[in-house]
Amino acid sequence: MLVGLGTIVAGGGAALGTGAFSSVSADRTVNISTEGDGAALLGLDVSGDLAGGTENVIQFDLDADINIDAVTTFSEALTITNNDPSPDTGDPDIGDIDITIQDANENDLLVNSNSIAEGSGMNFVDTDNTLTGNILTLSPEASETFNVVFEFTGVNNPTEDDIPGEITIEAVPSGQ
Repeated sequence: MLVGLGTIVAGGGAALGTGAFSSVSADRTVNISTEGDGAALLGLDVSGDLAGGTENVIQFDLDADINIDAVTTFSEALTITNNDPSPDTGDPDIGDIDITIQDANENDLLVNSNSIAEGSGMNFVDTDNTLTGNILTLSPEASETFNVVFEFTGVNNPTEDDIPGEITIEAVPSGQ
């Protein structure tokens, strides 16, 4: 019974045609271009001496740059900008964005200056204290600059493993 039904379906397809084709040819032009960070909706700018050998890469050396027995602060090290144009420009609008910064283990690294915990390691500090929890909300065309603070007091013998090898900066439309 089942075999007979399969034959009917296959036969019906052959009799009616499938609408598929084996090849097509057309003359068309394709232009592919990319835009740099200056045109991106999220702008990231690494400032000062923290810019490593590659542009816009923050590099730290535990032995040379960080005092493991104290708090080390790199002032105004990273600026994040919501490059979405304001609504009155007529351009497509995303609006406010929520930003988080996490390490590979999904630990929040974005903190207000009054909430840096002892021994917390690497922190991106909002000196304006405008965070809601560990989330920064940026309006269109707004920027926020962060200090990078290493807080190793109370940590026994910190190593390079105590500095995240990678961080993730995530920006999503506000409220999502």
